[in-house]
Amino acid sequence: MRKIKVFLIFLLFFLQGCKLNNKIKIALDYTININHIGILVAIEKGFYKNYNLDVSINNVSDIPAEQQVATNIADFGISFSENVIASNTNNFNIESIYGIYNHNLSGFISKKNLNITNINDFANKTFCGWPSQISNQILQGLLQAHNIDPSKLTIINSDLTITSDINNSCDIFWTYENWDNFFAKESNIEFNFIPINTLGLDFYSPVIIKNKNNHHNYINKFIQATNEGYIYAYNHIDESVNIFNKYNNLVDPNTFKNAMLFSKDYINQTGYQNPEIWAQFEQFLNTYTTYKNQKGGFSNEYISN
Repeated sequence: MRKIKVFLIFLLFFLQGCKLNNKIKIALDYTININHIGILVAIEKGFYKNYNLDVSINNVSDIPAEQQVATNIADFGISFSENVIASNTNNFNIESIYGIYNHNLSGFISKKNLNITNINDFANKTFCGWPSQISNQILQGLLQAHNIDPSKLTIINSDLTITSDINNSCDIFWTYENWDNFFAKESNIEFNFIPINTLGLDFYSPVIIKNKNNHHNYINKFIQATNEGYIYAYNHIDESVNIFNKYNNLVDPNTFKNAMLFSKDYINQTGYQNPEIWAQFEQFLNTYTTYKNQKGGFSNEYISN
């Protein structure tokens, strides 16, 4: 009887340990949007549970996703290649382990009447963007790469967007073609858009990150289930619209559906990150910014090709 009791106590502690180890938290970078749809679908369709994972979302807070992952508040986070690099200069020790799209879908949007159709038109204009030193340096680096004096562009740190800038305080915004641009269309704003990858620069944005010191065996399972979520989401767009609406009912379902139909051609089928894209991005940073000699910002170790 004593042996049975000891065994049951041991089994109880073992099961509790497994349950605790399988509780996963993922920190978001921003308000729930199209970039998160694969995670939402994986939660709602039970893909994580199929791998014995209990996944919950840490919504946006005053603590950035990168810091949450670096300090183990969250197991994973949604970030961007440039934020990974910038964070690691502050010894955050994080890495990108999954690229959500196979190319960068961001770029520069401006109202059509301003006639900003190429990067040469940025001179003597005003750019409004989120307060990010590395993002501003990337923009200035792009100007330099195209032989444009960076001082010719006024940069203002602002939360204004092309849809909220009713006083026309800004000329240019950095947006995502598969998200912000659809809200501009919804608002009947006529605009020009210059994709960043047409300017000779491509990097993964957004990405899923983890702490480099995190080597738990649930990482592969989390990535596999997440990948299943993104694949399912884009093969069942109408269902995904309904799932998204449960988490964010402020976005018009038709707008979200159109954004997904656009994004479908760019979804990364495995999450694999091309080392050449990372190397070229690092070389760009090394050439045009103060973020130099940054290596090891990503890993394909957890990807199933």
